[in-house]
Amino acid sequence: MLKKDGWREVATKGDHIQIQHPAKPSRVTVPHPNKDIKAGTVMSIYRQAGWR
Repeated sequence: MLKKDGWREVATKGDHIQIQHPAKPSRVTVPHPNKDIKAGTVMSIYRQAGWR
């Protein structure tokens, strides 16, 4: 969903990926996409992305 919104991967470290939107100054760190993500973590990612 983040990539469809224009976010792009800028860094990878261990099991996490940092993504950044060209129009937004902050980065969002997300767990590796091939693993299950807990609901609380998903909500945190939504907030960091400015979706909520």
